[in-house]
Amino acid sequence: VRFAICEAGYRHIDEAQIYMNQEEVGSAIHRAMDECGVRRDELWVTSKIWMTDYHPEDIPAAVQRILRELGLDYVDQVLLHWPVAYGRPPPGCPPECPERFAGTDDPMRPRGRDGLLVNDDFPLADTWQALEQQRAAGKVRSIGVSNFNAEEIRSLVAGRAGAVLPAVNQVEAHVFWNQAALRSSMAEMGIAVVAYSPLGNPAVYASQRTEAESMS
Repeated sequence: VRFAICEAGYRHIDEAQIYMNQEEVGSAIHRAMDECGVRRDELWVTSKIWMTDYHPEDIPAAVQRILRELGLDYVDQVLLHWPVAYGRPPPGCPPECPERFAGTDDPMRPRGRDGLLVNDDFPLADTWQALEQQRAAGKVRSIGVSNFNAEEIRSLVAGRAGAVLPAVNQVEAHVFWNQAALRSSMAEMGIAVVAYSPLGNPAVYASQRTEAESMS
């Protein structure tokens, strides 16, 4: 991260709770600011809330954890990582899990005894409204979503006066999957599309890439 900022000129740092490295990335951001004179307002730091923290009451603590781990007073953008809420296992699970989470070996991916992921049951519109409040409090400069389709985004703000539309929708997009229909829908809604894996995922698209290179 220090090299990316100081040597390669990167200014957008994309993080997430599930990456489990926010403290290290935050340390590198501060090192870059100290060593190469980059100001905080020259960087755009994004992070994402994981689905076990989607309950509206958990959103303030999730944002505060992002700030604490990155060592920042604010983040430029926070996204909801995926359009589904997971149940949150109680402390101590695993290994001591109630029946609902009996198959859990990773508290970030809670599972029942059948091995299926355990979803929670509340409207994501409530989660989104709680994130709007964090924006209003100045903890977050901008809010958005990741991996949502157009209808899922509309459901976040439907029927609520003054609701804030997501600023961005971060999705996988590249030459092998250009997301044309989604990009068109986002343009109509005034939502920017941010691409991840913009060069393609080699584990998935290696054969197409080899074929394209052989034809060039």
